[in-house]
Amino acid sequence: MGNLTVITDECREHIVDESEVVGEVDDIARVLMGDQRMLKGGNEDEDEMEIEDTIAASLHLLCSSILTELEKPLNLTSQPPEQNCTVTTVQYHAFLSSTANFLFPIQERQMKYRWTSRSAVFENLGWLQALWASRKTNSQDRSFIEQQIELYKQGSCFEKNEVLRRGVEVVEWVNDLIDMFA
Repeated sequence: MGNLTVITDECREHIVDESEVVGEVDDIARVLMGDQRMLKGGNEDEDEMEIEDTIAASLHLLCSSILTELEKPLNLTSQPPEQNCTVTTVQYHAFLSSTANFLFPIQERQMKYRWTSRSAVFENLGWLQALWASRKTNSQDRSFIEQQIELYKQGSCFEKNEVLRRGVEVVEWVNDLIDMFA
């Protein structure tokens, strides 16, 4: 979960920071969107088209990373290492927090610019929603929520259905965000 947290944070930085694109994640964004600057939150001089392209590229990058994780076969038959529930729950909640911090500025920009369903942001939000909730988006035939449930069910770190409930909350937020597109 830690790797996805870092990637999600870096994708958010593409949207809210004004600095040169740097780093491994940024190299991928350069390939997707060209050599452009990241966006600063709330700047009145923002170029709507650049914002849309940057958000779409960040979403695409995050979705690609989630898909990579989903494509990895789960090996639950091997003996799991000694589990530290404090570390596990902190990492899981950090990932959820990172996801919320990533979605919020996208929601703010959508409220400001009112992009349509023809937007690349809309398309990539649909992909994000499908990865979290659908089994059809990968060769392992499981959603990201199902993968998380499988990974965490052997330990007793979470309350019953907490992982499912939290995953559904993310999907509901993404669904609400998708519904904002005309």
